[in-house]
Amino acid sequence: MQQEEQQVKEQGQYIYCVVEKGNNSGFQEKGIENNSVYTICNGDLCAVVHTCPAKPYISENKEQVIGWVKAHQKVIDAAYAVFGTVIPFSFDVIIKGENSEQLVKDWLSSEEEELKKKIQRIKGKQEFGVKIFLAEQDVTRVIMQSNKEIKVLEEEIKIAKKG
Repeated sequence: MQQEEQQVKEQGQYIYCVVEKGNNSGFQEKGIENNSVYTICNGDLCAVVHTCPAKPYISENKEQVIGWVKAHQKVIDAAYAVFGTVIPFSFDVIIKGENSEQLVKDWLSSEEEELKKKIQRIKGKQEFGVKIFLAEQDVTRVIMQSNKEIKVLEEEIKIAKKG
């Protein structure tokens, strides 16, 4: 119980994305649970973060989790609008520990070269998630009709003796 209480008191930095420093004075956004989002910068890079308890966002309430994920994406979209290229992070990435802001700066410094390479590689691009829903019977029919090997096997099955 005491360990849980200490974890709740310990602060962390929830990371939405990493951006090039640029002019971040116009960046104001509300994130998960209406937390104020800001940037922690080191050198040419900034992490877009909010301060939070050093524990994961967990809930049995599906709607609450969906709201958190939407808020996460909204912040990434806002960062893209202000900074351009962003390296998006998955939902629920938290850096925790004493002086978590300094830990974020230290992390940005230690990963600077790799993060800059990633930014250059994705500059001018955006990430989209796409889901395609297909009826299994329709997909099977198309495959059966278009694959020559399957057609041959199907014909062999038709003329083969039972057993």
